Amino acid sequence: MQIKAVGTSGGKTIRNLLTTFLVDNTLALDCGSVCTGLTLSQQLEIKDVFVSHVHMDHIGELPLLVDNKALYGKTITIFATQTTIRHLREHVFNGIIWPDFEKIPSADEPALIYRQVEYFEEVEVGDYRLTPLPVNHINGSAGCFIQKGDVGFAYTSDTGETDVIWEWLGKQTALKGLVTECSFPADMENLAVISHHLSSPMLEGELTKLKSDADIFIYHLKPQFANRIREEIKGLDVHILTDGEEIVL
Repeated sequence: MQIKAVGTSGGKTIRNLLTTFLVDNTLALDCGSVCTGLTLSQQLEIKDVFVSHVHMDHIGELPLLVDNKALYGKTITIFATQTTIRHLREHVFNGIIWPDFEKIPSADEPALIYRQVEYFEEVEVGDYRLTPLPVNHINGSAGCFIQKGDVGFAYTSDTGETDVIWEWLGKQTALKGLVTECSFPADMENLAVISHHLSSPMLEGELTKLKSDADIFIYHLKPQFANRIREEIKGLDVHILTDGEEIVL
């Protein structure tokens, strides 16, 4: 399994791309910078998208991706929780902010299809088995565990302190790699708690809950504090991702 970390930043600058991961070129995990970080031909290869939640840094370029594929007569399927799908329908693909691609080019042959997922219930997504997992962020948020053969990969998306996902992942013998977040330095822990993110010390505490030898990759550093966060977590057995980096499992 090959995962391209298209965008890994917790904030946008001219040098940073927003959350987008691409699994084997066909499955996107969130779409913060899916168009900025990929060529048009790469975008057209994407068949499915898992949307963890509807914060702008995770869906910002999803409408553009759907439009690009629609112009080539290609359909895309979005996998998300009921709450996330409702938000996308009501606030994004609503005919005002962006066209309703469930009706374009026609209701019988739409460019966009939604597939509702439930926590802990495995679904088939192309060649993969995807299990949505609850995390501590906004209502309806989900991480996921993706497995193909005997290789498993987990993506927590944005999360604050939690127990359930770590306990569940610790039981997955196929888990080879995990992407999780660290948004704030130690002295901003109050903001991390309020916004349901992780600070450097909180990340360290969360990783002690995971009983696994999987490789740990960190994303979502706020660019304003990235150097401080790197310094604070340099003693942890983790790898901080950069935009465009590839993970091979």
